[in-house]
Amino acid sequence: MPLWGSSFTPQPTNVDVLTCSASDCLAVNLTTTYALFIPGPPLDVERLRDSLERVVSEKFPRAGARLARRNGVSFRCGVCSRRSTEDPAQLLEFQIPKVFDEVNPPFVLTTVHNDGPYPKDSFNFPPTLPEGFGPHPGVLPPKSPAVHGLFRDSKVPRQLEDFLVPGTPSLHIHVVTYQDHTLIGLTCPHSLFDGEAAGILFRAWTAALNGQFDTISASPRDYSPLDTVQSTADEVQGQLPDGQWQGWHFLSIFGTVYWIVMFLLRLFREGKESDSWMFFPKQWLVKTKAECMAELHDRGSKEWVGTNDIVMAAYYKVLSSFPFHGDGLCL
Repeated sequence: MPLWGSSFTPQPTNVDVLTCSASDCLAVNLTTTYALFIPGPPLDVERLRDSLERVVSEKFPRAGARLARRNGVSFRCGVCSRRSTEDPAQLLEFQIPKVFDEVNPPFVLTTVHNDGPYPKDSFNFPPTLPEGFGPHPGVLPPKSPAVHGLFRDSKVPRQLEDFLVPGTPSLHIHVVTYQDHTLIGLTCPHSLFDGEAAGILFRAWTAALNGQFDTISASPRDYSPLDTVQSTADEVQGQLPDGQWQGWHFLSIFGTVYWIVMFLLRLFREGKESDSWMFFPKQWLVKTKAECMAELHDRGSKEWVGTNDIVMAAYYKVLSSFPFHGDGLCL
């Protein structure tokens, strides 16, 4: 499979091509790993592999896509809305194999088996909740356990350039089994799908494992949900209802200089960034979701609330509870 370079290269004939429609050019370089921590006897790795292969091949073929650079097209930045032809190789496309087989697998799956029990004390994962933490969402102290190695193989791509190597599947699965736990890590470029789509894939995978494959709704190869969003955003980019413009890229020269200076000053004034774990008790999620659904029903509404809605609402509520001034903490 060719890697698009500075000169035009014919497209491969054994793939379906779909332009990457990620609207935020900053997220294109983001690689994400989604982790599952499953207590109980170790899961059958071959059964995991076979069921996911069927899900991707028959239901979600785009999940088995390869990323490649494109040539001969203009690049539109989703952040500043500027259009340029100076660096057309920055625009990406999905190349989806017409047939998934041993030569073109839908994903890469790596495994590690351990005969003993999961050494929780060594990894401190899941993190131990400090005393005083109740059955509500909260933020743990900024001491994130170094657990990336538990959910990613050493050869898993870490950045966009790694995924652009010809023939490299965008989806990488790492399974680690212990006597009493199974750990599953799913790594992919953010341009392939986000957390919402990862949840959909996990639920479909679970349905296939439970013998409910026919209940999975298929996604077409050319499914591009952000196209409509992007075209709508292009029409109103930076405009207020009265026709005025907003955004740093529409400021005057003095305004732009002032914005840059204040931005740089903040880099020196603000404290050091640190990672933290945020936890959402499952019992609390179930209870809160039921309460929200009951309230909507009492209002006569046909709307519904998903678990992700509860998580994001709690996330913003917890963040808004932090002071933004006076103690050096800035979010």
